[in-house]
Amino acid sequence: MGEGDSANDQCFKRVILTSVYKQKEGRTMKKVILVLNALTVVSFLSVIYAADFTKASLQGKFAIQVSASPRIVGIGVATLDESGNLTGTGSINMPALLGRRSVSTIALAGTLEVNTDGTGTASFTSTYEDGSSDASVADFVIMEAEVVDGIKLATEIYGVNRSSGLLGYPITYVYKRLPD
Repeated sequence: MGEGDSANDQCFKRVILTSVYKQKEGRTMKKVILVLNALTVVSFLSVIYAADFTKASLQGKFAIQVSASPRIVGIGVATLDESGNLTGTGSINMPALLGRRSVSTIALAGTLEVNTDGTGTASFTSTYEDGSSDASVADFVIMEAEVVDGIKLATEIYGVNRSSGLLGYPITYVYKRLPD
């Protein structure tokens, strides 16, 4: 059971070892099986019941997908630090005149606050190419996470702006962790 094995890999290996040991007789082997099974349960539970979410859960680099209406979308990349600060860049693709599309580059800056249950709020400013900017507040929830060194790290975050976009559509965000 290697150092880099995931909890699922470790569980699978323990099941294989258990079945091999079950084929042998003797008290010693039964004790080994019991210990391996106990370790499997403890390992599995430690992943499920790891520490609560904190700002450290958000640290890392994320790909962002934004939807402001069926016709206005955006993509970007953001970095979040262990204090909940966000910086990033992206582009917004929206309708233009005569059936064309307009793509604008934006810069993002803000902060995120996370609750122990994985919900939270993000306050950020989007600054556009022409120098104008919009301040926004969004509610979010950590949809997926993995435990690394005892810290629950968010791997997918879903958010919704408190204010609506054009034509009253909600503005939604999906953040997906990028590999280190």
